[in-house]
Amino acid sequence: MSADIFISFASQDSKTARTICTALEGRGFKCWISTRDIQPGENFQSAIVRAIRNAKVLLLVFTSNSNRSDEMTKELALASQQKLMVVPLRVENVDPSDAFAYEFATRQWIDLFADWEHEMNHLCARLSAALEDDRSHTDTIVLGKPTLTDKSALQVMLSRKRRMLMIGAAAVVLVGIVVGLLLARGTDKPAPVSAGGGGPMPAAVAAPIAPPAQAAVAAPVAAPTTPATPSPPTVVAQPSASSPAAAPAAASSPDKPKPKPKKNNLPY
Repeated sequence: MSADIFISFASQDSKTARTICTALEGRGFKCWISTRDIQPGENFQSAIVRAIRNAKVLLLVFTSNSNRSDEMTKELALASQQKLMVVPLRVENVDPSDAFAYEFATRQWIDLFADWEHEMNHLCARLSAALEDDRSHTDTIVLGKPTLTDKSALQVMLSRKRRMLMIGAAAVVLVGIVVGLLLARGTDKPAPVSAGGGGPMPAAVAAPIAPPAQAAVAAPVAAPTTPATPSPPTVVAQPSASSPAAAPAAASSPDKPKPKPKKNNLPY
């Protein structure tokens, strides 16, 4: 069990320490006290070290018995190593010994024996301010002291995952918008205007439908790539003079004038 407030006291003052613990917990603070929170069979020294590491404030219940307590001196040294705020509570009007005087020299203590109720309210106000200030400065890390409890660490991890999922979803939506704009720009063509000037024609009417015959004629037929074989020349048979068909043709032809005999200009 861990708590923000560790109560250090001498074994002879356990009753006084329990009274202080009950008064603080009645006002909403969570305290750790050895006579209650160390479980049976648990190592006494290990439990105290863990409790100091998890605490944020050490309340030192100071009496005449505290001056002779070596255990309280050790707990005070551990609190100094962990950078805990130490609040001395003087239950009796006694002067501290040399070991405690060194610690009290720079710390303001509270005298509970003067006016219990007033000083207890003063202590609660001081604790509230110290714990609130400690929660707002999470960047300070002390070696050997966990910065977050298990529950807080789980909440931070879930918050980081939630942010990563939100960023990923936003990226997917952005990519979808960009792709949609690019596709719309590629298919965005001006609609044809009707002949009457009444605005763009519907897409179903604007595209003229060609008859099947015209479509067949309009489509040019590609010529074969291989050269055509030349056909042999056609030979027209001429009728011969000896053939029977030539005689009627000759007979039917008109008489041609016979050539006149040439005069012989020879002297004989």
